[in-house]
Amino acid sequence: MVSGIAQEWRFSFNDLGFLAGLPRGVCLEAALQLGHVRRTGRFTEDWSGISNDEVLYVASQIEISGAHPHRVFDNRTARRYRAQIADYLGLSRPSPNDLAALEAWLRKEICPRGGSISEMTERSCLWLRDHRILPPPENSLARIVRSVRREFLEEYLTSITNRLPLESVVALEASLADPRGEHGFQRLKDDVGAATLDNVLGVADRLAFIQGLDLPLDLFRDIDPSWIKILTRRVDGETASEMRRHSNDRRLGLFAVYLMSRRAQVIDSLVDLLIEVVHRIGTKSRQKVISRIAADIEKVHGKERLLVDIATAAMLTPNGRVAEVIFPVAGAAKLKAIIGEYPKSWGNHAAIFCSSPDFIPGYHCWNFLRRVPSSVRVRVCNIR
Repeated sequence: MVSGIAQEWRFSFNDLGFLAGLPRGVCLEAALQLGHVRRTGRFTEDWSGISNDEVLYVASQIEISGAHPHRVFDNRTARRYRAQIADYLGLSRPSPNDLAALEAWLRKEICPRGGSISEMTERSCLWLRDHRILPPPENSLARIVRSVRREFLEEYLTSITNRLPLESVVALEASLADPRGEHGFQRLKDDVGAATLDNVLGVADRLAFIQGLDLPLDLFRDIDPSWIKILTRRVDGETASEMRRHSNDRRLGLFAVYLMSRRAQVIDSLVDLLIEVVHRIGTKSRQKVISRIAADIEKVHGKERLLVDIATAAMLTPNGRVAEVIFPVAGAAKLKAIIGEYPKSWGNHAAIFCSSPDFIPGYHCWNFLRRVPSSVRVRVCNIR
């Protein structure tokens, strides 16, 4: 930490000579402002942004007590020594041409990368420092940055609107006019819901509608994803009536950006629904197989051997009574189970087939998936 402070706040011999020529009472403040301008390109307007360690290090170089400054920024004395620092560093006040060049640089180089207003303000100060221009006050510079950001977004939304086919414009306007309709604005924003056939078909229909708009997806490559998140959140928080109040280019551009972002979410949701439905079909099929196997376990096995025993007993005592000859070999309960099993003997073969490790409920999955519209291309993979 100490080495970092020394690197950022070290003064040259010429710097110390310049500071020695200032009144003793403002020498520490001027030194801190000089170092701050060198680092950030602007004068600090809040002394709390400079740590005590930095104040002590600067004070040790100019051999003065390290009391933390407290003079307000717009004080006459403060304005005077800041003007002297600007002259010493060769900084000139910004002209209208300088500010226009700054705005053009922000619009072309900085805005496409995204970032907050404070981050863009800091980059603007560094650009002004490199061009030896004294930055305007923080509030004025922040207003310039906000204005450039608005212009950048308006130009971007206009470029998207200009790429929309006429059929897409008509479809988007109809969606905003009837927000609760089949492809209405509000319906497109709704959640997908539970994994049911109706919901899967509904999500597939939304995806087919979005894909049919022929949206300029390639324009997403020209802008930072943070801008897309900002625009998407803005549309998420507005109703259809609020969207209709925007200008034509802004309204259609915002809606198109939202749908281009929403398209990926709808695809992910549709895949999740299909996976859950197929999983349910597989689970239900397994439960049916298990129930058949359990029923088969309760059935009478070894009927061939039992039949031989009954035939043998009957042949040995052909004139005997059933209760005396047959029941000792096969009890009444076992014979009753065999009688009850006979009409359902076809289930035995089905259960044996279904219990095979090669059994896959493919027919049930296909019977479900064939109802999804063919206009939605979904790649179905076997999950083992």
